[in-house]
Amino acid sequence: MQSTELRPAWEREDGKKEIEKWLTEFLPNLKRTSTRSQKCRIISAVERMEFDMSWYAYKWQFLRFDEEDGDLLDKTEHSLQKFQLPEYLKQDAALQNQLSRSEIKEENGEWQIPAELELKILSEGGEALVFSEKFGDVETAVRVQIFDPFLFTDDFGLHLLTWEIHVGKGQFFLDFLVTFI
Repeated sequence: MQSTELRPAWEREDGKKEIEKWLTEFLPNLKRTSTRSQKCRIISAVERMEFDMSWYAYKWQFLRFDEEDGDLLDKTEHSLQKFQLPEYLKQDAALQNQLSRSEIKEENGEWQIPAELELKILSEGGEALVFSEKFGDVETAVRVQIFDPFLFTDDFGLHLLTWEIHVGKGQFFLDFLVTFI
């Protein structure tokens, strides 16, 4: 049996706390530019949400909003599903009108990585970065997948982020998912 110090963070009792501490120090170093508008961000967020019926993911074409809720509409503008808006979107001027799914633009932003993190990059592509990171005595590959680059621009404050850490492991891999809520 391995001693506590030599076991990977995700196998130790305080492992999530260690990963949480690392995230708190790591995230402020991640910066990215974004070419998407606020409308694009909203549409993209809706595309990633969980739908009441899975076929709504294919069927919806428009979004309509009131002060508290959004409404998914099909091409005939028939309501498919209502959903609650996250707090940070409730005062957004882009929500004053109906949005069309076709308004989303491609993201062409770029990472702005500090020199000390550049040395740790194992792979970079699209929205994902893979870093080499040491947790205790164990060297680990950490994959950072950013679905909304705006969260890491200077226009958004990291102090507004909260997250949950989900750890899963298989025979040959470790995967921890940080969900921003």
